[in-house]
Amino acid sequence: MNKLIRKLLISISILTLLIVGMSFISNMIIENKIKTILNSQVFSGFKQSFESVKVSSLKGSVSIIKPTIIFYYPDSKVINMSVQLEDFKIDNLSYWNYFIKNTIKLDAINLDKVQLNYFVRPKIVKTNSDTLQPGSKQQTFSKKIFIGAINLKNTDVRFYDTTRDSLLFSVTNMDFSLSDILIDNETVKNIIPANFSSFSIEADSLYSKLGSYETLRINKVKSHNKNLIFSRLNIDTKYSKKGLSKIISAERDHYNISMSELKIMEFDVRFINERFYAKTPKVMSDNLKLIIYRDKLVSDDQSIKPLYSKILRDLSFDLSIDSLHITNAAIVYEEKVKSNGKAGEILFSNLDAKIKNLGNTYAKSLPAKIDINATFMKNTPFKASWSFDVHNINDQFNFSADIGMLHANDLNLFTEPNLNMQSKGQLDKIYFTIDGNKYRSTINMRAKYEHFKIVLLNKKHKKRKLISGILNTLISSNSKKKNKEFKEVIATVKPDKTKSFFNYIWINVKAGLAKEFK
Repeated sequence: MNKLIRKLLISISILTLLIVGMSFISNMIIENKIKTILNSQVFSGFKQSFESVKVSSLKGSVSIIKPTIIFYYPDSKVINMSVQLEDFKIDNLSYWNYFIKNTIKLDAINLDKVQLNYFVRPKIVKTNSDTLQPGSKQQTFSKKIFIGAINLKNTDVRFYDTTRDSLLFSVTNMDFSLSDILIDNETVKNIIPANFSSFSIEADSLYSKLGSYETLRINKVKSHNKNLIFSRLNIDTKYSKKGLSKIISAERDHYNISMSELKIMEFDVRFINERFYAKTPKVMSDNLKLIIYRDKLVSDDQSIKPLYSKILRDLSFDLSIDSLHITNAAIVYEEKVKSNGKAGEILFSNLDAKIKNLGNTYAKSLPAKIDINATFMKNTPFKASWSFDVHNINDQFNFSADIGMLHANDLNLFTEPNLNMQSKGQLDKIYFTIDGNKYRSTINMRAKYEHFKIVLLNKKHKKRKLISGILNTLISSNSKKKNKEFKEVIATVKPDKTKSFFNYIWINVKAGLAKEFK
């Protein structure tokens, strides 16, 4: 071996030893520095612990093993939030960017087996303390932070109501990631203090309380390329029908809502001028089942019920749903008016609904429009079209329907238990159009029917022959008048503003039918 090669090998060995030694020393310095920071009690509002710290200065990675952070409410020993995880890891931190470009750049932050518990309690008045509080002046952020991805694996999140010792929200076994995160002096001024290109989420189950009466459960949550997919979604009243009636002072619907799948495509959420904005070009719901039960024995709710155009107009955020498609749906409405009887039922099945421009951001030339095809009661074809302009302060709307052949006795599912009335005969066709606003409406109805009769019943559901006979002499048993198969009528009604929009439609239909059968 000549001298040049030997010197070169010695130099390489010495350089390698220096690099390894410097790396070892720098690892120790960085580890001790991190431990000092983690062990310091800068604020009284939280405390933390960890098992160990591992640093690789050559790889630019930092790993904190089994860290725990507990946050407290101001000036108290009451826990606000606790966070525990198996591992907190930073990958490929660029020292060059940090020291030369004053920029923090790293490939990823990985958090594994996160357990987050948040405890909600009534608002308390904050006092001056050394707890974490925002500054009184606008702060400048001197560095830029680029993070390739933030990844949370095997995460469980729970929110608790401490005043009632109850669970408000939970999500289990969640994987969540954000990509291409930027934090700088401009982004920190926003409500969301960072920009990111995309996010993804996958979780086994999600639970949330929806106020005092309803709960939401989702079996599976998944997102991909800004598409959100919810599988086996359920919204239910947490009390039984009888149980709900016992605890409410005014009428309130009892709900059971389920759907096999809900897709929200290209979902975009952001803050624009500090106002929340949610947008999607398409939402799809499959196999929706909706059961609504109302106990009319409970006192009426006398609060004003705004029309849907006003509800959307007055939203505290901006909403844009270009298209909503509901397929293979079924709706059951049950109404109980007698304590010793069963509830009357109105049924829709095989329902397909297409909704366009649902939100409060569309121009006046793009009103919300709903088209519905369904089977009404047992076998009756039903079509409806409904449109309204969110920006119209008079809440102008148009609602039209085309109802096919209906055997009158199919209506007995509702009329017999609720009205002590049976219908006989056949309604061959009913068309109606309602033009209305929040003050009044006009219905134009055309109907074709024959051999139509009404039978009134007593409390024991026996036929009241005399009064039924008198009544049937006053109503028309068929629609044929002067060689016209259809009878056309017009009626005007005013809404009961303490009732829903669908009650408004019903009183229009009732007024039209009252004239049809004269």
